[in-house]
Amino acid sequence: TVNKAATAASMLLVAFFLSPSEMGIATLAIAVSGFLVPFPPLVMGDVLVGLERTGPGSRRLAERIAMRHAIAMAALSLALAWPIAAAYPDAPLPLLALLIGMLGSKPIAEALSIGSLTRLRTAFAYRAIAIADGATQLAATATTAVMAILGAGPLAIVLPQAIGFFAKAAWYRSAAGRLPTEGEVPGVPPERAVDSVRLPGAFRTAAIAQYVHNLVFAIAPPLLGLLSNAEETGYYAFAFMLATQATVVIGSQLVVVLQPVLSRLNGDPNRQSEAYARVIAVLCAVAVPVSLLQVAFAEPLFALLFSPKWDGAFLPFLVLSASQSLYVVVSPTIALMKARARFGTFLWWQGAHLVVATACYSAGAHWAGARGGAIADLAVWAVSAPAAMLLSTRGTAVGARRCLRSLIAPCAASVPLAIGCGAAAHWLTSAGTSGALTALLLLAPIAAGVALATTRWTQPAAWEEVRPLLARFAARFRRRW
Repeated sequence: TVNKAATAASMLLVAFFLSPSEMGIATLAIAVSGFLVPFPPLVMGDVLVGLERTGPGSRRLAERIAMRHAIAMAALSLALAWPIAAAYPDAPLPLLALLIGMLGSKPIAEALSIGSLTRLRTAFAYRAIAIADGATQLAATATTAVMAILGAGPLAIVLPQAIGFFAKAAWYRSAAGRLPTEGEVPGVPPERAVDSVRLPGAFRTAAIAQYVHNLVFAIAPPLLGLLSNAEETGYYAFAFMLATQATVVIGSQLVVVLQPVLSRLNGDPNRQSEAYARVIAVLCAVAVPVSLLQVAFAEPLFALLFSPKWDGAFLPFLVLSASQSLYVVVSPTIALMKARARFGTFLWWQGAHLVVATACYSAGAHWAGARGGAIADLAVWAVSAPAAMLLSTRGTAVGARRCLRSLIAPCAASVPLAIGCGAAAHWLTSAGTSGALTALLLLAPIAAGVALATTRWTQPAAWEEVRPLLARFAARFRRRW
């Protein structure tokens, strides 16, 4: 809760103190740095879990392999930072090169994290992982806010993240060092023979698949920078950051948590598929209404906090919020593919997505800047997300139709509610500041409650999963207040 509040406050400060062009330059540096990491080191942890090679010997070998790749990629970033920055005439050359070079240290920090993070995951020490992630992100967020106030510009976004990579690696190592010896951890299988032949090959396949997946998310800002300008890139980046607050945090943590759980069920495909289907149902029941209600209440949100400076991000925010209602199924699907060590399937799916997305983003950026990029994002995920579910459930006891129903049912129930709330929010916002506040502080919580309540009738099975979570949340809220 503290972390989310700090993130919200930081976003307000960044929106106030940074210009759209400065936001665009920072986002461009982050996106370009991702292009220079073809072998993301953290994927090695997914390989270890998927192959069930998580003992000390396998972890040491994995760290050595990943560190060799990481050093090479960091050197590549430093070597190419200046030439790449020179390709963007709308961005200041020395600053963009500095930011790209600074972010080039990320692979080294990730390589240092592999052994400790894998051990934490296989020991189901998710509380320690969550604390490490939350604390480092909170510190980075606070530093970003302070630097933005001091006028650091794009550096305010990039520098805290670069430092946070190494802080997180150190925290993982410290937390893993406090675990009991592996023989004493319940449920952790004994050490299996280190496969020094299969491990590098599996890492390369999985890493390239993850790299392509990373490019799927990184491709829009560079294309906008080339085909539009830094200001449009900033509008898109701000809209994306705002639209994904609810789903990205859930998605990134879900893969970390869900893959080891599903890997334990590799010997029972029916139970594994059933667990996947239940996760899809619960996520869609919660995240789809939240994403669509973001669309409904965008007008009072922007009128109160971001207009007129960020008016260019309004329409992209609407479209990207709708896109998030589809993307919610992607993270559990990736976790299932990784748990089954189906890295080749992951690669082909994301490779096809990237080819189509590049064409769509290019056309959209050339046609309408940030708005065109957002529309392209929605169009591509409307096809890619259901296709991923079909790939994952093919040949299993859980049919694709069941998972698609889990996505369609909350959409069908939430769209009419979102349309009605959007009309009411527009009417209230036209009345002035008091009306916009009423829409956000009174109508939005009521709408969220109604959306969750309708799950009881539209998705009874999902409601049975969601109801205990709501009960625990309500009990914790009562204890605190």
